Formats: sequence, C-alpha cells, structure tokens
Amino acid sequence: EHLLELLSPSQPRQLTELLPSESMVSLADLELEVAEVGWGKALRSQVLVEGDVSCLIEVGSDFWSSGLYAHAPALHALTIGKQWKQFATKFGIQNNHEGSVVFVVKGDGKELFRSQVVRDHVAREAVVDVAGVTLLELVVEEADGSTRDDWGVWLDPQLHR
Repeated sequence: EHLLELLSPSQPRQLTELLPSESMVSLADLELEVAEVGWGKALRSQVLVEGDVSCLIEVGSDFWSSGLYAHAPALHALTIGKQWKQFATKFGIQNNHEGSVVFVVKGDGKELFRSQVVRDHVAREAVVDVAGVTLLELVVEEADGSTRDDWGVWLDPQLHR
C-alpha cells in the first residue's frame, strides 16, 4: 500500500492551509521551505534506492511510512509561526548503512535538542517544546569527519498544537 502511495504522491500541504482544529500534522506531509541533503535529493516518506535495497524507510526491525530522508549534512526548515507547542519525532540511521550522525532540532536558530552520536539501527525519540518558535530547523550532522553512509532519517516527525 505504501509503495502505491509513493507512485502517485499527494501534493505537500502548506502549513497555512491547516485548520485551527487540526491538532497534529506530519512534517512529511508539508511543503518545507528548505529541504537539503548531503547525498541525492531530499525525499519524504522514502529513501534513495541503491542497488537491491528498497526505498522504504527502515530502522532496526521497523518500517516507517512517514519520515524525512536526511543524509548528512541535512537541513529541513519550516516557518511554524508560533502556532505549535511541541515537535515529536523518532530518528535513526537507515538500515544497510553504517554511518554516524547527530540529530539537532533548532528553533529560531537556538538549539533545542541535540542527540548523542547515532551509529546503530535503533530508533530513538525526541519530544521538543517549540512554543513561541517561528522557524523550526531539523539538522543532521556528520559525526566522524566523513559523510560516507550517513543516512539519517527523521521518523514520523510531527507538530502538535
């Protein structure tokens, strides 16, 4: 079912189109102002296809239908206009890749969250207070002096009112 959705994806929504009654939105469904990755092109709800490895986002034994491909160095940014209270996400390194990365969440240029160095295929979680934030930035940094295999992925990234 997810593969069929990827073949004919829906248009990303503008954050300004959301109704006040919508209390949660996935960043993978939104038009981001900045979406830059260190290898390939920025993708939503899938990763680059290389060789015989699929495009599905997989970390550990889990598949994620919603996420952002974020090969380091990566930046995803969106103006949230002080309208949201919380950013919640899981994050990790895509299966079949042996990189090392750090995940960072910034609000108006100020660091709100920084992960430890991630080198394995275990999904971790972050819940970040973004009340009063105008510009939200998701950054993935390389961690060992090389960007080889640094396939970071934001898993089910969501804004909550």
